[in-house]
Amino acid sequence: MITEIKKNEWPKFYRKFNATNLYRPARLSVVNPDGSQTTICPAPFMGIALTRQGRKVNGIQFLAGQADADKIVEPVITIAEPARVTLEQDTDGSDRHLRIRSATDDREVVLELTGQRESSQVLVEKVAYSLYERRGYAQGYDRNDWYEAEQKVKEVETQLTR
Repeated sequence: MITEIKKNEWPKFYRKFNATNLYRPARLSVVNPDGSQTTICPAPFMGIALTRQGRKVNGIQFLAGQADADKIVEPVITIAEPARVTLEQDTDGSDRHLRIRSATDDREVVLELTGQRESSQVLVEKVAYSLYERRGYAQGYDRNDWYEAEQKVKEVETQLTR
């Protein structure tokens, strides 16, 4: 089933979409007006975010997790002036493809969700190691690094889903 998400529904939609699809394996494809295509595989997929100019949504970003403890999510690609958002779901109701078309350059970004939601543990491990590196590889703080990494990842998850 394919559903078009109306502009006035985007703020509510993106949080629900993120809560459902956080950490799912994903593949991003940028389809140009001439039909050429570039594929990006962000790992792990964290969700989408709206960029605003005042109250107007002027962009949609696709976010991936990063090992940097100071910046856990990073935009992989931004669609400027999104014109159309559609969501395709499988017969069981799980999200399959999110398509966003840009009004400025008529390209389309397709997010294909390829599997079941994975654990946040891989990202927590990377962030904890980043904290360890930042301390100059000093021993004896592994539990503190782990707890701090878990807290930072949970904060990002909360920002993206609530």
